[in-house]
Amino acid sequence: MKRERKVNCWKFIKCGREPGGERVAEKGVCPAAVDVSANGINGGRNGGRSCWAIAGTFCFGEIRGTTAK
Repeated sequence: MKRERKVNCWKFIKCGREPGGERVAEKGVCPAAVDVSANGINGGRNGGRSCWAIAGTFCFGEIRGTTAK
């Protein structure tokens, strides 16, 4: 049986804002990529599988997370 591989949001969206990413100098590191409090949730690294709930992320160019709004 083939198992699906879960990807973190920065790889799926290809935003380049993960540590060492191509857009970090321009836009900074995304809070989801470094939020260790969400590590492992939904099988992701740091906030990579729950970025929609982390304040200050910019998924698809819009501020996400309930605290940010």
